[in-house]
Amino acid sequence: MLIKEGKTNIKYILIIVILAAVVGGGTLWCVSKQEVPVTQFPEIKIPKDETADWKIAKPPSVLTLETLPNDIDFNQAKVKGKLTDLGGAYSVDVWFVWDTNYYDDWQDYTYDNAANKETMIQTGEFEYTIESDIRSWHGSLFSATLYHFRVIASNAAGIAFSDDKIFTTLSLPYINF
Repeated sequence: MLIKEGKTNIKYILIIVILAAVVGGGTLWCVSKQEVPVTQFPEIKIPKDETADWKIAKPPSVLTLETLPNDIDFNQAKVKGKLTDLGGAYSVDVWFVWDTNYYDDWQDYTYDNAANKETMIQTGEFEYTIESDIRSWHGSLFSATLYHFRVIASNAAGIAFSDDKIFTTLSLPYINF
């Protein structure tokens, strides 16, 4: 098309030159270098909020708190934990696991309240009351029984668990007829 019967088609050459100038941003006609001063860039503000998602680098940290004697009955116990570090996340899910046996791995504990996780947005204490359910033996507490429990915490970076603690439910009151 550029060469037609031995002659150069000037229309096509002109179109190619114009397209090159448009696509090249006019670099064929004008080459100028202009530096943008740093003061013209928008200021990048790093959030002061230490829980920003982009800073997630580690799982959260939790502690198991001692269960007080007045928090224990024959069929229930109030267990307590403390979230000490969100690990850089906006929020952390916390819950408890418990069993009549001690386990090294928190996933081996038989009972949990994971279905009722508490979502925390700041460090602090939290609690859960483990109660017996007459309709179901699952998760129920028995009187005069030693229980092990732990706190579990989860954020986008991973899962953490606390040390094992224990409590013993009270004996049923003896009734003499």
